[in-house]
Amino acid sequence: MTVETALRVEKVVVSGLPELPEGTAFEKMKFFRDHHDDIRLFFLREPRGSMIQSINFIVPTENPEAAAAYIIAEAEEYPEMSGGNTISVATTMLKTGMVPITGPITRFKLEAPAGLIGIECDTSDGKVGAVRFINQPAFAYCLNKTIQLPGFGDLIVDVGYGGMTYAIVGAQQFGFDLVASEGRRLSDLGQEIKAAAAAQIPVTPSAEPRASRHYTNDVRDPGAAFGTGG
Repeated sequence: MTVETALRVEKVVVSGLPELPEGTAFEKMKFFRDHHDDIRLFFLREPRGSMIQSINFIVPTENPEAAAAYIIAEAEEYPEMSGGNTISVATTMLKTGMVPITGPITRFKLEAPAGLIGIECDTSDGKVGAVRFINQPAFAYCLNKTIQLPGFGDLIVDVGYGGMTYAIVGAQQFGFDLVASEGRRLSDLGQEIKAAAAAQIPVTPSAEPRASRHYTNDVRDPGAAFGTGG
């Protein structure tokens, strides 16, 4: 199924996948990534997909609290959690009858690679409306950490986890305004920051067993991050 959420088009695959070993959704995701990544590429590369799309794979769960598990795949990676993709999966499961509608509000749980996600959907008159969810906790690895950015020097970053690991910086450190005309440079700079942060602040599973080792980047207005440095 194809679902539109928050101006994004996301696909959900409900059947026809290869058999995966038993385990958590996180373990299934790692196996899928290592052995069946061609399926992600099939759906997300042109002519069937694009860089801005996502694909979700509904798979069996061994967790008795969950209706199903799901694997989230994007153009470059497999996030442990994504709000828009979670809404797409929940909507699909209700519309296909994989989860029965139980009244004006239907509640159930899904197992994301990040852990159990509580789902609450408006289902008045048998129609699927707004979807809400209770996420896994986000947390900060470090605040106001100094890294070396090639060609720039010292850069202060906050590093936090919220489904992925984010290096968060304040745009004021570069003299930027967050305006469309600076979009290209901000995008290129974000990739440079991501690589530098990943090399200099390695995240480990010690703080959170399922935390991702993959960095992404968030360049924000002054004061709009975890701490005063971001």
